[in-house]
Amino acid sequence: MEAGISDLLGANSSSYEGKLGSAKQSAVNELCNNAKHLGANAIIGIDVDYTTFSSDIIGVIANGTAVRIEPLKTQIPSSLQVDVDNYNPDLSFRASTLYISSSNGEQAFSIILSGDPQGAVTAVSADIRLTTVFEDTFNFQNIGFVGFKEISNDASRMSSPAPCRIPTEIIPLAKSSQVIIRKYIADGKIINVDDNNLPWAQKRERDILEAASQGLNVEKYLANISSLSSAAEIMKHTQEVHEKYNCMHPELLKIVQSQANLERMYGNLKDSCIEEVRNYFSSENA
Repeated sequence: MEAGISDLLGANSSSYEGKLGSAKQSAVNELCNNAKHLGANAIIGIDVDYTTFSSDIIGVIANGTAVRIEPLKTQIPSSLQVDVDNYNPDLSFRASTLYISSSNGEQAFSIILSGDPQGAVTAVSADIRLTTVFEDTFNFQNIGFVGFKEISNDASRMSSPAPCRIPTEIIPLAKSSQVIIRKYIADGKIINVDDNNLPWAQKRERDILEAASQGLNVEKYLANISSLSSAAEIMKHTQEVHEKYNCMHPELLKIVQSQANLERMYGNLKDSCIEEVRNYFSSENA
């Protein structure tokens, strides 16, 4: 107690102070013992009250909330989306997006396939190469992907999670990836794939050159943006074409930019962006 206890004559009573101090400590100790029996390892909001039972008996009451505290653990994203920056020109489809999931201490990869509108591909075997923000690379070989299900209007399909031992410390650092397809099953046939992987940026550049030489080919443009993974990527591709060859209408640029801005608040808006672009061209042709 910070204030001393005085008797009726105003003199400090060390006897009372000592007894109340011991009673307070005894009450707090009893509170701690009760909390331990409940499985707690801490008490918050401790409050000590005093009550008088008679002229010479004073009671001490201690109460608080028993809790169990644990150190905070590093949070691993339950699902992380990583851009795929390669493609194989020999294939009509590509893995456009890689997902890394973590649940109950187990990690897995999933991929999104674009460019296979008929759904002929039922299984893919691929090597995964992850690059971190520090430019370190980690390789995972012979990952099998199956269970593809359609997830969007442009027939993109996402695989079931493929379990893989992924060091948890690198997951938050993943910046980009390569999905190197080694073989796949289509229409019941196993097809081996030659190692002919190129940077995805190179294909975008080629598409831009084709658009410049032919004028804006609407069907080609729609096919190109359908193979991208987000409204932000569609905006980037559209701006690159326009900046080099000035072939995009301002209204179209405004529509795509709006979708890319909304994506920051509402998550992936690829499908919405493509639908808005299609509506724009439909009204232009009406």
